[in-house]
Amino acid sequence: MKTYRQKLAKWIDSRKIEESNLDIIKILDEIKEKVKSLESEERDMVNNAYEKGYIDGQHNRGRSSNFYVKMYKSHDFLSNLVKK
Repeated sequence: MKTYRQKLAKWIDSRKIEESNLDIIKILDEIKEKVKSLESEERDMVNNAYEKGYIDGQHNRGRSSNFYVKMYKSHDFLSNLVKK
């Protein structure tokens, strides 16, 4: 299973092959480096989600629906503005 970060890096590589403008290639390289730097955050997020699921399983808690929205989108600034 590929993560979105890995899929984005692959897409950037394919765009670089098609591109002839050196400025755009430089920007794509910068974006790829930024995406690569987010690997540790992604790793931590996946590990935390796995651990939470494991602990919930040990405590016989039911399946958590819409886990992403509850854990990560609840802190969305725009979402909070709409709720007020």
